[in-house]
Amino acid sequence: MGGGARLADDSLVNHLVRTAIPQALAELDYRRSGAEAKRTITGSINSEVTRDRLRPEPSLIGELRALSAAAREHEAGVLMPLDEVQAAHPEQLAHLAMAIQDLMRDEYDVAFAAAGLTAGIESLLEHPGTTFMRRANRLELGLLHGEEVARALTTTAQEHGRPFAQEAARRAASLAQGYPYLVQLVGALSWTRAAVEQSSEITLSHVEVIAPDLPRHMGNQVHKIALKAVPHGEWGFLREMARLRGEHGENIPTGEIARAMGKSPSGISVWRRNLIERDLIVLGSYGHVRFALPYLGEYLDSVLE
Repeated sequence: MGGGARLADDSLVNHLVRTAIPQALAELDYRRSGAEAKRTITGSINSEVTRDRLRPEPSLIGELRALSAAAREHEAGVLMPLDEVQAAHPEQLAHLAMAIQDLMRDEYDVAFAAAGLTAGIESLLEHPGTTFMRRANRLELGLLHGEEVARALTTTAQEHGRPFAQEAARRAASLAQGYPYLVQLVGALSWTRAAVEQSSEITLSHVEVIAPDLPRHMGNQVHKIALKAVPHGEWGFLREMARLRGEHGENIPTGEIARAMGKSPSGISVWRRNLIERDLIVLGSYGHVRFALPYLGEYLDSVLE
């Protein structure tokens, strides 16, 4: 039993203890009784009590144990999904990990699923409090094909009563560039634009009008996090890549980057390797590199102006 994925931040544990777990418990209580939970007090007296009565200060392990026990009564378990896990504070994640492992030792059915950028996850795994994640099953998600994106957008919109026009679906797929988050973003923004105009379908004009907003959304939700720990030298490499795009297009010669930085090609090789490992750039044609993340060049242009 799980809710929507929570973005990782410094209020992760507080959000679980104060909001997510109490909401899940309230839902289970409602399902069991049809109203508030009815609990039988030992002896001959029956009493209806709620979770809001006097109680100790809630803790993560206590709340998760209560939720796991309630879920077990429904022959269910607890799933905790976490998005943008590379942005998590290691201490918060370690706190959650300890609670999950305690519940597993007590044979509760609990599971943890997280998503994030590869480079950030690798860095997070170096923290001693996150060693449990090293034992997790890891799936590397590649880019989606254009036909898959168009089909996903078309099917989802059709099922919700506001279909994509054919040319609009093709354009939306092109804007998404196969990147899973962008597929969701382009679909949501296009849908919202059509809804605002009270249109019965999503047209090409609805898609085109949201296109300029994509770099900003990607910057706020993806690029800022991906660039957070990039050191000065690698920043300079990216800055010159962004500047040289105007002249060379998406595939940028590494020799030109080196020249712009006042270095020899071998003098920038470590930065290039590190940026590839961070999933920020990829090798293009021979002697060239390009940005790995959609709209990263446009985002860098905006922040370096």
